[in-house]
Amino acid sequence: MKRSDYRSKVVVLSFWATWCNPCMELVPHEKALVEKMKGRPLVLIGVNGDNDREKAKTVSAKEGVNWRSFRPGGAK
Repeated sequence: MKRSDYRSKVVVLSFWATWCNPCMELVPHEKALVEKMKGRPLVLIGVNGDNDREKAKTVSAKEGVNWRSFRPGGAK
């Protein structure tokens, strides 16, 4: 991921975790935003706070999260 990839784009950061109910309640709204802004200069990037990377991946797939998401601090 390079900062230059997002030059001239609006970048929305979504801080989330599978254990955070308010975060997970936002997912349908974030999906709608991504769909509404398709083809426009907007990028949604998730920042995940889970300790269990596999659980985060499983929940992301189940919820249909199709935007890039990363976990600070490396893989576990």
